[in-house]
Amino acid sequence: MPKLEKALVTGVHTGLGRALTEALLERGCFVYGLSRMAPKGLSELGPFRFRSMDLMDFDAIPIGLA
Repeated sequence: MPKLEKALVTGVHTGLGRALTEALLERGCFVYGLSRMAPKGLSELGPFRFRSMDLMDFDAIPIGLA
């Protein structure tokens, strides 16, 4: 079985982050998604794991990625 490519995408709730996530999932990549708000429907497109995080809160980033 081939190894899945992995990607970390920020802003997966809307806009470019969401579009990039959809494209990567359609290509079979495993996507780790970060955003303040949870996206809807991405887990149905492929292997997707979401973490709620505000990247402007620099102190929360190490905790959120642990």
